[in-house]
Amino acid sequence: MVVRAGELSTAFGSFLLRYDDADNPLIDMPMAYGYYSTVTTGGLAGAQVDATRGKLDARAQFVNSSPANRRSIFDREQYGNWAGGGGYTIRQGFRVGASAYRGPYLDRSYPFYFPGEARPRDLAGSGVGLDVQWGRGPWNMYGEWQRFQMNYRAIPTFTTHNGYAEARRVLHPRWYVAARAGYLRASAYKGHDTYELAVGFRPNRYQLVKVGYEAQRGPSIRGTLANTVAVQYVTSFRALSIAP
Repeated sequence: MVVRAGELSTAFGSFLLRYDDADNPLIDMPMAYGYYSTVTTGGLAGAQVDATRGKLDARAQFVNSSPANRRSIFDREQYGNWAGGGGYTIRQGFRVGASAYRGPYLDRSYPFYFPGEARPRDLAGSGVGLDVQWGRGPWNMYGEWQRFQMNYRAIPTFTTHNGYAEARRVLHPRWYVAARAGYLRASAYKGHDTYELAVGFRPNRYQLVKVGYEAQRGPSIRGTLANTVAVQYVTSFRALSIAP
């Protein structure tokens, strides 16, 4: 059992549990994650308990704001949110899991907080998710499905659901290829799909170079204007130490 307190990644979902540019085989993140997405990658102030027993793992977290609307400890209108998750390793390399969160998510400066709306503390946001991980030999695969509900009274309740599947194959100790396909659907708009492909090369254990292409498809996306070609360079440095 491990207890942590401070600025924490949300305990909801499984992507952030493994997210690091040096480990993420692709350049982008799944659509649900990111600064302007439903699940923030920023830190949330609070406390968390992680526990494992045999093939079971679990986590529980209480933080100062919703992963759908991160609030700094210096911001007004911070409302506590609960999040948690767990998983079961069926066999080595194969794990299934689930997670959820719930708590107030609005503040009075939020773009979709309209006049006549209920108090932010009285409107809950929630999310549920399922995830799976599988790895064997040169293959690693990940997948998630999530559903979110943001309650309102002045306007209809907003819901979204999304999912993605991701695969990586190691071609050589220095080379790999990876791909991800994802979708997002919402009650207020039709959503879109994304497809991403990347090739990675490791010159040494401290560096990683990725070249990727991402395509988006949807009713509001015309042609290839939303597509992206990107190159990412990731490096790390040896820790400094001074011997007496």
